[in-house]
Amino acid sequence: RDSSVNLEQEREIRQAEKDYEIRSKDRILLFREKEIQSKKQLMWITTVFIIFILALLIYLYYLYRKNKKDSLLLAQQIEENEKQTVQLKIINQEKEEARIKAENAAKIKSNFLSAMSHEIRTPLNSIVGISHLLKDNESLENQQENIRLLATASDNLLHLINDILEIGR
Repeated sequence: RDSSVNLEQEREIRQAEKDYEIRSKDRILLFREKEIQSKKQLMWITTVFIIFILALLIYLYYLYRKNKKDSLLLAQQIEENEKQTVQLKIINQEKEEARIKAENAAKIKSNFLSAMSHEIRTPLNSIVGISHLLKDNESLENQQENIRLLATASDNLLHLINDILEIGR
């Protein structure tokens, strides 16, 4: 009986050892499964993180390119504005020069008309005066008609020149 009890105990011990080995293997398998699952989760998280980083880098590159294009466009607009500013300055300078020339021409014209008024009227007044003196003197009949025509023509010419000079002022 002792041997059968021993055998039974040995069987139970072997069975317990087998159960222990099976449970140990199960625990090891379970541990490995958890480790594999953890690694899968870590790989998934790493993949998502890498995709996020790549998307972020692509977006930053897009912003960089857009900023670069905007900077070039802005630089072109600034250059165009500077060209237009230079052109406007040139135009304004030309207008100022034209204004100064026009003012000078007006002064010259005024001085010319003033001088010509005196230069034309003085001899013309002499002619008118002499024609009136001749008209008042007794002279031949045929000369009297010529003197009268001379006086009328000189009066008309004086009025015409006075009108022209007044318009010119």
